[in-house]
Amino acid sequence: MNARCAIFVGFLLGGTVSAGAAQDLWESSFPAAAVTEQNVYFAARYVDTAGREHRQEVWREGSRRLRRITDDKLDLLIEKDSSGEYQYRLVDRMQSILILADRASLYQAGIFSDWRGIAHALSEPRGPYRVLDYGGPPAKVALGPCSWSELILGTAAARARVCWSQEWGLPLAIRSRSEGQWATRFSIVDVHAFNSSDAIFTLDRAGLVEVDARPGEDISD
Repeated sequence: MNARCAIFVGFLLGGTVSAGAAQDLWESSFPAAAVTEQNVYFAARYVDTAGREHRQEVWREGSRRLRRITDDKLDLLIEKDSSGEYQYRLVDRMQSILILADRASLYQAGIFSDWRGIAHALSEPRGPYRVLDYGGPPAKVALGPCSWSELILGTAAARARVCWSQEWGLPLAIRSRSEGQWATRFSIVDVHAFNSSDAIFTLDRAGLVEVDARPGEDISD
């Protein structure tokens, strides 16, 4: 995989838990269907595997399009085309490049992210997993109620705790265990509905070198 495609790997998966197996289990544990057509803005913080903290802002316009900005450096736009397929555009401001991709080219590069995982900040695992419900009434965090579940990925040693908001279809907090201690890896610090406009979903292309990674183009450039 070349460096430019590797940008997609870190960016598309950044800020989510790759927590697929049984889709009905995933949807029942982390329901999002009821809020699919909401226009939702959220701001989040997450910690990467190296312990560095990052900031994200996301504008999700129903199931039609989404924009996600990370650290004011990486800018991702996803839009559904006339055939119902999602087209991806990623701007790397540090390298001054714009990468064009679709689902087929992402799969070719070994990137198996999808709309639901990005739009709802939680990706279904591709391997075996279990979901344990803590039970009891919803927890209360700063942004409202959410229900805690524990994801067990493959073995009991790999776990993540997710506080899921049915109101927004988002994890208000995600905790993971490291060296026997639980720590917050992802948290939403602001969430609300917004009035959509084309201006929100317009990328500034000035000074950018365009790289087309879609089928028929050379993804190794």
